[in-house]
Formats: sequence, structure tokens, C-alpha cells
Amino acid sequence: MSSTAAASETLTSQEYIKHHLTNFSTGEGFQAIHWDTLGWSVFLGLVFITIFIVLLKKQPRVCRVNYSVPLNLLLGLLTIV
Repeated sequence: MSSTAAASETLTSQEYIKHHLTNFSTGEGFQAIHWDTLGWSVFLGLVFITIFIVLLKKQPRVCRVNYSVPLNLLLGLLTIV
């Protein structure tokens, strides 16, 4: 970008937020679907589940004490919600 173009395109704070900090969404108002937020939620959920599966497969079937208590607590919280 040249210096003359930068000088002629000064952004206000509202224009900056509208241009850079808006979500990729479909729809308007309460019924809008924010696709970028949904994507991150699914991605982090898959990471969380993968970590659980790896930790459970690492432990022998006889002794599942080390990871079972935190996993049972987290799974208990998930069933409450």
C-alpha cells in the first residue's frame, strides 16, 4: 500500500471493527449462525475427545485409577449440563 493510499483511507474505530472484528455469520439478529465460532467449537471438542481417548488407551485395563477420577468428574459435569 502506498503512502498516498494510506493517507486517504483513514479508518474510524467503527469502520475498523466492522472490517476486522466481525464474525463470519449467516442470518441476522438472534437467529444468526456464526460459522467461525461453530468451527472452533467443533475443533476444540474433537481435540478434547482425542486427548481423552489417547489417555484411556494408554492405561492398562487392570489399573484405570490415575486418569479415571478426573475423567469421571468431567463426564459427570457433562451429564449434569
